[in-house]
Amino acid sequence: MALQQPLQQDGYRAAWLQQFRAVSYRHGEWKVFQDFVRVSSCVISNTLDHHAYPIREQEYLALIQQYSPAEQEKIAKLHALLYMAYQEQPGQDFLGSMYEELRLTSDRLSQYFTPYPAASVMAAGVLQAYAALPEGEEIHHTDPACGSGVMLIALFNHCQEQRIPASQLLLQGQDLDPVVARMCYIQLSMLRCAAVISIGDSQTGACGLHSAGEKWLTPEYLGSAWLARRQQRGWLTIERRIQA
Repeated sequence: MALQQPLQQDGYRAAWLQQFRAVSYRHGEWKVFQDFVRVSSCVISNTLDHHAYPIREQEYLALIQQYSPAEQEKIAKLHALLYMAYQEQPGQDFLGSMYEELRLTSDRLSQYFTPYPAASVMAAGVLQAYAALPEGEEIHHTDPACGSGVMLIALFNHCQEQRIPASQLLLQGQDLDPVVARMCYIQLSMLRCAAVISIGDSQTGACGLHSAGEKWLTPEYLGSAWLARRQQRGWLTIERRIQA
């Protein structure tokens, strides 16, 4: 499959499912989806998150070695197709929609993935609430039950449409389910959004950066635009204490 050629959105979905099913027929859909999310999140994290690198590289190697070289190539294509789908159309919840299409949602956790059009309408209302901020002021927004990140994705896209610089936006999300929380992390990373995604129950304590859960920091958040601010505000100490 030539990944260099752009596809229509339905084409990306069909190609993604084709690669996914070529691996899952031997390992099972739930295992492959979960492992893909874990592998992809580790790959993204390991590009810049040097503090978390040792434990996440160990996790990556333990997972990927369970697959044959041909299967590993297909998993890499899943990652590439997801990235290309977001370059073509940032206004979507690709992984959340796949999660539902494959019927992997958890009744135990009462999971329901909001359709992107509905999330976009709600995110527009959220952005209106920030309209009173002085021009140039940072927008910090937290979703305490972020799921795959559809609300955060929609808010980011509305900010882009309003020409609010990405360097003025910090998104924080938290979810009890580590798989969907990492789905959120992957998708916000591919959109080049500064974000902190935490794994844990937001009803039992602080949410976001100050929560007691495992942290996933997007490359944009770890980049130069936010580094000085993180240092000045003492966030580096918090990140390193709880992150991995």
